[in-house]
Amino acid sequence: MVRKLIILFGLWFICSNTVFSQFSHYWGESFSTKSALLSGAVVGGYQDESSIYYNPSILSDSSVNQFSFANGVVNIDYLRYENALGEGVDVSHLESSVNAGFLSVNLYPKDKFQLVWKAAYFNRSKFDNSLGDEVKKQYNVIELNPGIEQYIGKVGSRTEFNDYWYGLGIAKFVNDKLSVGVSGFLRYTSLRYHYSKTIEIGSMGFDTNQKIAISSDLMDTRGYTWRGTLKLGGNYRFNEKISGGITITSPSLFFAGSAHGNNSFSRVNNPNAETGELLPDYFYDASGANMRMNVRDPLSVAVGVDYRLEKLRWNVTAEWFAGIAPYRIIDQTTGKVTELKTTYLPEDPMEVLSFVGGGKSIVNIAVGLEIYNKNDRSVMLGFKTDFDALKGFDYQELSHLHTMVNAKSNYYHFSAGKSFLFLKYDVLFGVQYSISRQKNLKALANFSDPVDLSTSGAYNLEGEVQNNMHFKGDALTFFLGLTLKN
Repeated sequence: MVRKLIILFGLWFICSNTVFSQFSHYWGESFSTKSALLSGAVVGGYQDESSIYYNPSILSDSSVNQFSFANGVVNIDYLRYENALGEGVDVSHLESSVNAGFLSVNLYPKDKFQLVWKAAYFNRSKFDNSLGDEVKKQYNVIELNPGIEQYIGKVGSRTEFNDYWYGLGIAKFVNDKLSVGVSGFLRYTSLRYHYSKTIEIGSMGFDTNQKIAISSDLMDTRGYTWRGTLKLGGNYRFNEKISGGITITSPSLFFAGSAHGNNSFSRVNNPNAETGELLPDYFYDASGANMRMNVRDPLSVAVGVDYRLEKLRWNVTAEWFAGIAPYRIIDQTTGKVTELKTTYLPEDPMEVLSFVGGGKSIVNIAVGLEIYNKNDRSVMLGFKTDFDALKGFDYQELSHLHTMVNAKSNYYHFSAGKSFLFLKYDVLFGVQYSISRQKNLKALANFSDPVDLSTSGAYNLEGEVQNNMHFKGDALTFFLGLTLKN
């Protein structure tokens, strides 16, 4: 049987995919198991395939060999950005995906040390988000320049982020009440980011002397990094009804990482907003290779309580995440950069290929409830917070570097599901609803009608960008999980 499990593990390892999470949301993951339907409130004492992640000491509760896989069958996200491109100019996006989740093999102890071993593969974070729209209209854009112009403003971005974990965990009972465990993970993280913003103003008449104004910004970055993470867990059974657990997760350990990217911007026939005089044209393009990429995760400590009644089982978990000082996710200064530019530039571009990251110290809380019925059936309910560590974060001396375009907003997750026994399989299915609301974010652009060209910079074909964007996010995830026991 063990040989069959290993073969199945290898096949699923090749074919498996991911679950959704934005990388600055430490609790965005859902492993589509009992732990997911209980919103991750399992540090105190729930043993299942995801214990290697939540609390490796609970692996010692296993008494059989197991092969498990879990699948977030469908994930649907509906994102709305109100006033994203100016007052009354909204952007919305509907995304759906079919994702595989968590795969694991559990080996029950057969040696004199009575160690429980588990191997697992999963994608902790997958963030694949696209947004964009355009505004097209006709009116006298430039007041000091007579006549009607055609105004076209476009903004688009796409962020793809994946964080694959390959892990091995070991657990052992120290005595009848205390168990300890440790797990180690090798992680491969990939990132692709694209951003574009273009503005064109053209003549609507037949006057060949009328200039066409263009403002264009384009950016594309791709990279990867190899990292490691260690988890140390403990679990103590106070009595038959109450147990408590603790898990300490190390900061991510950097092994290697590389990125390449391109950033270009051009200004053609841009007028001075006050005088109407044309400013000098210019073009700049930077391409970088072999730049260092490193995505950092913080030290964290999770504690949980598991309280069991006759037909009810309550679980509460809280996890503290340490802050991360501002740092370069992608560091232009470590790579080879090639520049192509005109003689005239209004200012000297500095680190146009570098990206900044970081995070505030936060605490997330989760509550889970399982209601037992007859015939090995149960109903599970859960709730958890999912705070964004970058919301309101101060990048300090690195604030001039690029950041990823996405809403800095907290999420709240509500889950419900059911489990039952079918032949030798434990079957779980359920749904999770996630909601986020955030007001007064910085807009992506200001193409609102009429465009009042900003005077805050020498080159600007749009209005002053306001902090009036409102974000609304809603998501549904449907789960299916199977565990084969022997």
